[in-house]
Amino acid sequence: MILVNTIHLGQAQEYSKSDSPQLYLLMTVDSLSGELIDLDGEAAWNSIITANRGKAIYANLCGTWCKGCMKSFSDVKAHRERFEDKGLNYIYIWYKSDSKEIEVLIEKYQLSGKHYFLKTEEQLKYIQNKLNNEGFPAYFLLDKKGNIFKKVAAFPSNPESFEQIEDLLGL
Repeated sequence: MILVNTIHLGQAQEYSKSDSPQLYLLMTVDSLSGELIDLDGEAAWNSIITANRGKAIYANLCGTWCKGCMKSFSDVKAHRERFEDKGLNYIYIWYKSDSKEIEVLIEKYQLSGKHYFLKTEEQLKYIQNKLNNEGFPAYFLLDKKGNIFKKVAAFPSNPESFEQIEDLLGL
């Protein structure tokens, strides 16, 4: 079962200490109404960066509807096996995807790491503009300071992806 948490301006609200995969909604509380509202694109990006600062990240912008995404998920296992003890972390940024379908894919492909759910096209466009990439799937690398190390990282099936990750990790 996926535990759904919200990100409030960069702070993950932990509702459980479970080891279950976490799906983070990029939202905040409206100061006037007290209602949960979607973060704008910049705040969504900054929340993801803040929540993962101090970690080297191999990130995937993906969707349950994306056939290329499904194919690439099976290739991530080789990365996990090679870099798991070297400090590489994984994040998945889902767009236009059903949480139940995400849960099935996480289990099927053993997609360990943090999962973020983009709810608005504005959030997606901001991230795509940061990466200069409008395609799906899109892989990118973040360094431990939260800087984009590689805007367009090689797909996990490409042997070059291993070299890019080694460069990120300083291996």
